[in-house]
Amino acid sequence: MIAGCYTLDLYCENYKAGVKFPDEHGHKWDEFPWTYSHELGSRCRAKARKAGWKLLPDGTALCPKCNKRSNT
Repeated sequence: MIAGCYTLDLYCENYKAGVKFPDEHGHKWDEFPWTYSHELGSRCRAKARKAGWKLLPDGTALCPKCNKRSNT
């Protein structure tokens, strides 16, 4: 049997490593990455969007704290 897995590690575009924490966006030093895994990449992205992430076409992402349309 062959099994596959897709893993999606997300970091917020507004997260800046090496700055005083929490930063102006409320990020903590150990908050990222958020990891989603599934057999299909589309399911990983769907899970992330359901959690409040905004995935942008250029490959960047905004966390639920920075995503203004998020309900969290």
